[in-house]
Amino acid sequence: MTRSANTILQSALAWYDRGVCPVPCKPRSKAASVKWGRWMDRLPDRDTVVRWFASECNLALVTGGPANLLVLDFDRFAAWIGWRRDNPKLAGTYTESSSRGAHVFLRVSKPTSSMQVDGIDVLAGRHLVMASPSIHPNGALYGPMNDGAIMSIVSLADALPDWERRVPAATREQSSFITEYSNPGATQRQDIIGQIKNRLSILAYLVRHAGVTPIPSSRDGRWFVCRCPSAGHTDVNPSFWCDARRGVCGCFKPDCKAGQPRGLPMDVINLHGWLTGQSNREAIRDLARLAGLC
Repeated sequence: MTRSANTILQSALAWYDRGVCPVPCKPRSKAASVKWGRWMDRLPDRDTVVRWFASECNLALVTGGPANLLVLDFDRFAAWIGWRRDNPKLAGTYTESSSRGAHVFLRVSKPTSSMQVDGIDVLAGRHLVMASPSIHPNGALYGPMNDGAIMSIVSLADALPDWERRVPAATREQSSFITEYSNPGATQRQDIIGQIKNRLSILAYLVRHAGVTPIPSSRDGRWFVCRCPSAGHTDVNPSFWCDARRGVCGCFKPDCKAGQPRGLPMDVINLHGWLTGQSNREAIRDLARLAGLC
């Protein structure tokens, strides 16, 4: 085992001991190198983690989970500095530098949705976030800036007091359009796949579980765009499309498109499997639970 691999393993086990699931990613990449979907709400055994990190790789963490991990992802240092000034009681919480800004780590008691608040990505449960000592695809090193304990909050309002005012009503997870829009035709199907698609539209999944906000790109409410939710795609401009009428989506980036199942547009099951590294059968089982069907 190389020295760098040993460092990664030590960091992974340190997070594991905090109740956070560590996930290996390909070197200098945000792409997970193992199927991690089953570990969104629980921890693997320690031997599995040791095996995962036995060779050189990057380190990502699953948000939410047993540790109730919440990460505020600031794309700009100036925004993080402003947040520290406005939230002095939380300024000492564990924080790492990212390629362009900072990751602020917190524990949150109340269930929280992932969202974007004025350029701050709120990464709640079922997300991957890169962690030290990973290397960003552009060569930047993730590293601690505040090496204190992870501070606890009750709800997101404790860290972003006015987040509800700062998030447009149409983009919240509670948006009536996003949560109530169903995949046409799914109501006629009584099998488990049809029930999943009827209860969890592609738009609802993207907002609730992929942490992105679809933006309408056509007047008829059919077409949407958003940033690609793939952990391996640093998407500055929206390059992910969604056809709400057909309930399918995909990414315009050739590398992402090639990595999609058979290179074709994805329904909500394909999308979940693609993002979590699960097979279709595993994705169906997981989505059935998320949709309250079992």
